[in-house]
Amino acid sequence: MNNIYDGLYEKLAHVQGLLCKQEIYGCTEYGQICDTGREQGRVLAMLKIKPEISTGDLSYLLDIHQKILIEILNEMEKSGYVQCTQQEGNKETILVNITEKGREFRPSEKDSCDIFSCLSEKELQDFGEYLDRIIAFQETRLAASWRIDDRADWQKRAREHLGDEQFDELIEELMKRHRQAFIVCH
Repeated sequence: MNNIYDGLYEKLAHVQGLLCKQEIYGCTEYGQICDTGREQGRVLAMLKIKPEISTGDLSYLLDIHQKILIEILNEMEKSGYVQCTQQEGNKETILVNITEKGREFRPSEKDSCDIFSCLSEKELQDFGEYLDRIIAFQETRLAASWRIDDRADWQKRAREHLGDEQFDELIEELMKRHRQAFIVCH
């Protein structure tokens, strides 16, 4: 039985490696901006939900230290995705605005491929159910982990900060962009 577990784990690790390679190749053309798992992509996803936001709020919502966020925003501003300005009447507050280029940015779909196209509809449904069971099992096992608790705490605070509707929009946009990052092939 251990050989079966080892074999499945090795296959999952191999698939994970291939997905990471695909993600890296997919971001070659655009850099970090196309990956919501990286800071620039996370900032852009947030700005698509909330087109104007202070660096303090952005830092809080994305859980990025403000000094690091400023460096990220400087790069994004040089590339034309955002514009940073001081808030009128408050020199300490910097507002970040998404530009037209940032709003219109979409990773190239000309080379997109679907990694699941080799499976039938029934196989996709079965595979999805298997993954759901594995995820639920692992989340139950790791429920005491501080990372899961931290994520839940952040989600609660972010929901309170943004409100239900904007928080749900943010999560939907992040998930959509995360899926796109994994299916862009070059």
